Amino acid sequence: MARVNGSWLRSQRRAQGWDVPQMARRLAAAAGEDRGSMPSHETLTGYIRRWEAGRAGVSERYELLFAKAFGVERAEIEVPPSAPQAAQGDDALDLIELARQAERSDLGHGTLEALCAVKERLCRDYPSGSAGELARRGTGYLRYVLGLLDGRVSLAEHRELLVTGGWLAALLGCLYYDLGNTGAAEVARAMARNLGQQAGHNEIVAWSCELAAWFALVEGRHADVVKWAEAGVNQAGRTNAAVQLSLQAARGYARLGDKRAIAALRAGRRILDELPEPTYPEHHFSVDHDKYDFYAGTIWTWLGTDDATAAKHARIAAARCVLPTGSIQWPMRLAISKLDLAVIAGRRGDLDEAIACGTAALQVPRRSAQLLPRAAEFGYRLAAQYPREHLVREYRDLVRTARQALPSGTGQQANGPHAAPCSLRANTTRARRFPARPGDSAEGRADGSHRPVHRPGPGFPGAL
Repeated sequence: MARVNGSWLRSQRRAQGWDVPQMARRLAAAAGEDRGSMPSHETLTGYIRRWEAGRAGVSERYELLFAKAFGVERAEIEVPPSAPQAAQGDDALDLIELARQAERSDLGHGTLEALCAVKERLCRDYPSGSAGELARRGTGYLRYVLGLLDGRVSLAEHRELLVTGGWLAALLGCLYYDLGNTGAAEVARAMARNLGQQAGHNEIVAWSCELAAWFALVEGRHADVVKWAEAGVNQAGRTNAAVQLSLQAARGYARLGDKRAIAALRAGRRILDELPEPTYPEHHFSVDHDKYDFYAGTIWTWLGTDDATAAKHARIAAARCVLPTGSIQWPMRLAISKLDLAVIAGRRGDLDEAIACGTAALQVPRRSAQLLPRAAEFGYRLAAQYPREHLVREYRDLVRTARQALPSGTGQQANGPHAAPCSLRANTTRARRFPARPGDSAEGRADGSHRPVHRPGPGFPGAL
């Protein structure tokens, strides 16, 4: 059985613009009348991956089929040179050859560095970039990274690809949730967790828990916010993820009206003070003191026990979102901080200020997943307090218009056929569906169903 060069096969396939399943179909077509004796499409696809990775030799029959499919002569198929024949009993040369094989890689020089740089750029663009465009690009890069895992890479390169893929998947979880595609967001979150586990990268695993906590927060499952945050802290160590998870726990407690929110907020601050200032504060998976003030404003607003402290943090956060030139650096933070100030103004009876801040929040174009559900809840409470006030009716009309402009679904979420498109698909070898809550089985309930998602309606109880 000949040892056809797997790299050559892969490069020829890609030059034709074919993916592996298409290559399998081309080989089957090349078999002509003998097509019936070919293995199944799934089996043939597996063969191709093994051949391209150099894990198996290509038989004479398939060499001929490859040549026919590529439109070349069999003699043109590249066969790598044989390894030097070791002298009898020369164990050292055998080991040298094994070491050489372990270091063989199809990655070109600088590929990993380039992919890492792209990943970092996408994470830094998250706060202000177009969620749809970032999701499209991020999905393409993730698909490319996972494709490289099918090739011949060293063990160190394999782990680096898993890590890069894990960060990309975590970012896509955020982006798709912002776009309202909760199904794609959960697939991406589970993929990030799985890739992080395979790479032994606990911080990625911790961020996957943070995503689950955030999803639960937006959907009104406040006890689950705390559970997921605590589960993530056990993985996070003293990292940015640990700070973010402490803040998410504080948000969950605040929504429950539990004063343990203050302890969680302070715990996050202690960890933050131990960490160096991030080189790029705009990086989505970094936490700095400005982001802390932003979270603190919302947490104190939801607790409702110290509006002066809440307003102080919210004003600081809002002011830091705008550059001296007047351009907005952090649009999502600005919108939420404005909404926090609206809630505080409403509680002290300043309707004009409440409406002004609430309207300003809706005018920011880049929105996080929580903005419109919170804005709708705020409008409902204003209507209960001021049932005949035209300003309140106009504000609720603005919220209603903004929600109607979204894809189908409640609030910021959309799971129907018009949800933001996503080409992510669960891959059983790299990502599996993870439980919707800590402690659930991966398969869901015993009858095969999954927990229904609770979405708070306009009258959902709890502090804003």
